Amino acid sequence: MVVTDTEGAIRAMVGGTDYAKSQFNRAIVSTRQPGSAYKAFVYAEAFEQLGLTPSDPITDRPVCIGDWCPQNYGRNYKGTVSLQSAFAQSLNTVPVTLSIKTGRDPIAALSHRMGLRAEYPVTRSLALGVASVSVIDMTSSYAVFANHGLKTPAYGITRLTTLNDQVIWEHDIEAPKERVLSEQTVAYMNQMFRAVVTGGTGTRAQIEGVPTLGKSGTTTSYRDAWFCGFTGNFVAAVWFGNDDYRPTNNLTGGSLPAIAWQKFMAYAHTNIEVQPVFGIDFEMPQTIIADATDEEVEEVVQRPPASSPPQRASSSTSPGAWKPRLQMPARSPTPPTLRRLWQRRGSEAKPHQS
Repeated sequence: MVVTDTEGAIRAMVGGTDYAKSQFNRAIVSTRQPGSAYKAFVYAEAFEQLGLTPSDPITDRPVCIGDWCPQNYGRNYKGTVSLQSAFAQSLNTVPVTLSIKTGRDPIAALSHRMGLRAEYPVTRSLALGVASVSVIDMTSSYAVFANHGLKTPAYGITRLTTLNDQVIWEHDIEAPKERVLSEQTVAYMNQMFRAVVTGGTGTRAQIEGVPTLGKSGTTTSYRDAWFCGFTGNFVAAVWFGNDDYRPTNNLTGGSLPAIAWQKFMAYAHTNIEVQPVFGIDFEMPQTIIADATDEEVEEVVQRPPASSPPQRASSSTSPGAWKPRLQMPARSPTPPTLRRLWQRRGSEAKPHQS
């Protein structure tokens, strides 16, 4: 998992399950296939090049490129659907049809402009995510949608100094960013990302009181499972899989990856000001502050990760001097249901604390 703010500053990173067992950082070094999470580039290029809108109809029907005929996950076809519905349901034939109209090379070129750095062959199955990508690059790419269409590469260092505090290098947060997507395309894509979470394959990523957007991804034989998404505050990509490419136990991007994404994001939005997302109509939660005497002031207990809106707002999380903006405890409170489960199953069911 890699988490950044909407300007690219890295706020959290997880590269494995246990650093003592493996120091290999899968978040930045490993490259895997993104599956349907790659479809964001296909639809974005279609909006840029063909002038389509999310409500435009398209036919979900059998399509072939040579002797390759992809099928939908459910092995059926929906007929005429809107582009937004096709994206939310993660239909496979529709992005393949769009890739035929736009060409596959422009899609690959757009993905690299947005943040993918690894080179990969442009094959006929590219529209379904047959490419090599890293978790950090997927986070950077999705940050383009969160940052109004501007290129937003992830970064983890803001300043380098000598022992005498002489500045050798400093990240310039005011430097102009390259525009990769038009604001109209970003608004359309964000509308479709929102539909994924509210009624598509990513409903497990919803957070009450926070506008959440994203896209799930699952590869052949369940070898890779992804959820990539963002809010007005943070961008995050989550990947699950086996190092040796063995299939998982039918793991899809809309299940465990979306749940992990939601749990982290719910906690990350505790006691901060929830920011809006460009192009999304969302009623932000109201923060009520009442005057109180010293006798009436009670200790405020920080709420654990949950799907409820934040209680209070604090300062902005924009990147500046190097200090953590996202304050997280060493371990989060254990939900009562899980605690009882661990007590029944014994110590072997307890999660490892890294």
